[in-house]
Amino acid sequence: MYLTSEQETRSVRTAPYGNGQRLLIVTGEAFQPGTPGVAKRLRALADWTGEHFGVPTLAYHWAAQDTMTTDRVPYVGPFHLGARHVYVATGFNAWGMSTGVMAGRLLAALIDGGRPEWADLYDPRRIHPVAEAGRFLRANLAVARRFIGDRLRRSGPRSVTEVPAGSGAVVRNRGQRYAVYRDDHGRLHAVSATCTHLGCIVAFNDAERTWDCPCHGSRFSPDGAVLHGPATKPLEPREPPA
Repeated sequence: MYLTSEQETRSVRTAPYGNGQRLLIVTGEAFQPGTPGVAKRLRALADWTGEHFGVPTLAYHWAAQDTMTTDRVPYVGPFHLGARHVYVATGFNAWGMSTGVMAGRLLAALIDGGRPEWADLYDPRRIHPVAEAGRFLRANLAVARRFIGDRLRRSGPRSVTEVPAGSGAVVRNRGQRYAVYRDDHGRLHAVSATCTHLGCIVAFNDAERTWDCPCHGSRFSPDGAVLHGPATKPLEPREPPA
């Protein structure tokens, strides 16, 4: 795997594709869920790939999510102080291939009754208030800004007639917010714009055609079905506003 040294990091690697062929995998253009202009970032990544490898088109594209803890060390071990048979492995900080192996070894040892000497480093129940306080506060302030600010902000189209085919937008109508998507055939699909996790307002991802929550990363399909947690319930269906 190769990493660029520029600020807009690119990661390059290959993967087997059968019959002796390999796929070229290029990643980059990191963004927070709910950030506008995802399609523009995808085009930038495609342009970079074409410039350096002569690839005319992309065979596949997707957006993954990397979870990070406030001290940048994964949580691997008992889920909480009272947990006896529930374990968690998360917060790999974009290094899943190496930390995934570590997590498998550690969880297997814990379940089998052992406890490696390095288990405390990854214990989800650890508390480092001095080291974690800054990141914890910044993360929760960012959530508060979106939770409150998105309710006060009046950006976006005033009517569903302004939503073009193949696109979506949050439309405000009579005090309610609708997540409105117009498919390629011009049909409108509307769901509640309120995330079912903790109530933030979702935003449209124009590259993936999904509704993404900017607060905690939940993602939903245009019809409101859950694609990615922490939300477990779909966005409620709505009749498209006039």
